Amino acid sequence: MQKMNTGIRSKPARDRNDALNKILLSTSEAFSHIRTKEDLLPILKQQLKKLSFYNDVAITKVDENGNRYSAFLVNEDSPRVNDKDYLSVRNAHNLFPDGLYELALYSEAPVFYNLEAIINSERAPANFRFLYTHGTRAMVGVSLKDKNQPIGVLFLFSDRVISFSPLQLGLVQGIGNQLAATVANIMAQEHIRLKEAEKSLLLEFSSKMATARDRRGLGAVVKSYLKEIFHIREYIMTIPNEDNLTYSYFLHDLSTAAPDDAGFKVITGTAMPIEGTLTAAVLRSDEPIVFPINDIIQQNTYYFPSRTFWEAAGAKFICGMKLSVANEVVGILWVQPDQVNDELLRGVCAQIAISLSNIRASEKIQRHLTRIEGYRKQLERENQYLQEQIKDSYNYEQIIGSNSGLRNVFQLVSNVAHSNSTVLLLGETGTGKELIATAIHNGSPRRKNLLVKLNCAAMPIQLVESELFGHERGSFTGAFERRIGKFELADKGTLFLDEIGELSLEIQCKLLRAIQEKEIERLGCNTVIKTDTRIIAASNRDLKNDVETGKFRADLFYRLNVFPIILPPLRERMEDIPILVSFFMHKYAQKTGKKIRSISTAVINNLMSYHWPGNVRELEHVIERSVLMTAGDVITEVVLPQAAKNRTATGVEKPDSLIENERAYILSILKKTNGRIRGAEGAAEILKIPPTTLHSKLKKLGIRKSHE
Repeated sequence: MQKMNTGIRSKPARDRNDALNKILLSTSEAFSHIRTKEDLLPILKQQLKKLSFYNDVAITKVDENGNRYSAFLVNEDSPRVNDKDYLSVRNAHNLFPDGLYELALYSEAPVFYNLEAIINSERAPANFRFLYTHGTRAMVGVSLKDKNQPIGVLFLFSDRVISFSPLQLGLVQGIGNQLAATVANIMAQEHIRLKEAEKSLLLEFSSKMATARDRRGLGAVVKSYLKEIFHIREYIMTIPNEDNLTYSYFLHDLSTAAPDDAGFKVITGTAMPIEGTLTAAVLRSDEPIVFPINDIIQQNTYYFPSRTFWEAAGAKFICGMKLSVANEVVGILWVQPDQVNDELLRGVCAQIAISLSNIRASEKIQRHLTRIEGYRKQLERENQYLQEQIKDSYNYEQIIGSNSGLRNVFQLVSNVAHSNSTVLLLGETGTGKELIATAIHNGSPRRKNLLVKLNCAAMPIQLVESELFGHERGSFTGAFERRIGKFELADKGTLFLDEIGELSLEIQCKLLRAIQEKEIERLGCNTVIKTDTRIIAASNRDLKNDVETGKFRADLFYRLNVFPIILPPLRERMEDIPILVSFFMHKYAQKTGKKIRSISTAVINNLMSYHWPGNVRELEHVIERSVLMTAGDVITEVVLPQAAKNRTATGVEKPDSLIENERAYILSILKKTNGRIRGAEGAAEILKIPPTTLHSKLKKLGIRKSHE
């Protein structure tokens, strides 16, 4: 390249100057009426016809930052517009200094470019190579200045390398000087229109962004504005996570092929580390940062998980800019650069940041509300369960009886109730162990808190641990929400474990730890939860025998057997039957609306002659059925399971037959024990009644030593 000499050699100075001035005056007059680029090109081409060497013309402009140039005016009638690369070259924003463009931009005289020499050098830019491919072999560049500041370059193209006459050079320089003012004016008008358009777009964009309530709405607005109006082809939005160490993908362009890539799907659903990534660089900068994709890949400078996305989009560069609200970073917008200027990008980002912040806050609130609603429903279910438990806590209004064995139980309850000691209730089914547990709780300092009950035999083995200790959501199949266990529910209260002998050895071990350490762990959670729960256990099994046979852990038995209470069966407290019958009769008569005032003596005798394997519970059910079957105001008939064969024709029990059955049964036991009543394997032990009670029965039934 060389600066061209404008000295006069071929004509006298006066003649040359007159000719030059005449042409320039005509050019100035032509340019004075131009207001738009569309008007400029035909006038410019007409004026340049006086130059025989040129084939085409173009004007470039320098951007506001002064480090890039792009096309301002080109000849759209040129055959090269049909080239597949034309638009990318036409719309490119080229970086400089590049060793070529600035030569003309900062020169005071026209600069000649020999493309045949330039194209063989490594520094030839893409636009120079494109021109050479389409026949340009030389060009002249003239700096266009406004108030002595370069604003662009006028380029004249030639299909051959030629020399220039002084008149031609002077004309080129003069046209450049005339053209600069016109170009500056057009640029100023375009800038004003552009700013107005951008302002209008930003207002419209802001209005639309205000309607975005969720990710889907935000994505729709971003797509319609960033892509269709601002011509940003692809985008990604990422958000920093609460730990400030990772970030996540929040929104990306779903129209590219990249979202179908398996690798990209993985990273869009995973928290990614900030350190060592492009995100870290953007977070440290207050300005947009442009990253050349090839440099990132070749130099391996940053971890680049979105590479698949941008490669599928055909991007060469990506630009990242923080999205901030009140100095708080709420996300990062990633786009292909050179589509919008930095000022417009900042305006767009400010609007996106506000909407993104609102959506994230809304999503967070919604997550909390969903979690709270889950807890509310869980508490409702637990409260309903507890209300049902409380409602069913009392099968009777009071514990009824005056038998000496029962009075002994009352004394033991009185002794232990005020303490926190573990109590073990033993006795046959139906003897009222749950009532005694309730009485202990109600007589303790814990009575203001819950008495939680769990029947260990009524739960599937797989769910007992969850019922006792609770579980976290997802801890096992079917665990759709967190559940609080009975231990935790009974904190500061009492936990009644009925039928404890039915627990598996594995659960017994965990139960022992919970009782001893006073701490539990929910299934699926490693956090230890401290509990202050009093244990009352009950069983109708012979736990000592189960310990000996290995069915029940000895350490758990001794831990539970701190204060054992043995409840007497009903057959050992026959004197309580009349008062129990009266209580149940009035209870169920009131429930059914019947006016039953009494029960016959014969029925009472029948009831007292029955051995009651189901104890008080069985007695209650018999009386309930009798009340339902009675038509009058006196109960004259009851149905006893083992006495059906002794009915008369009228359906009334034969008391004598019942007595004889009992007499025969006791005699058979005495025969087996050789008449021994007391001690191990004696008749009283086999019949499970105290020896004193057996002596009374023998006397009542008329069984003497001779019979034994």
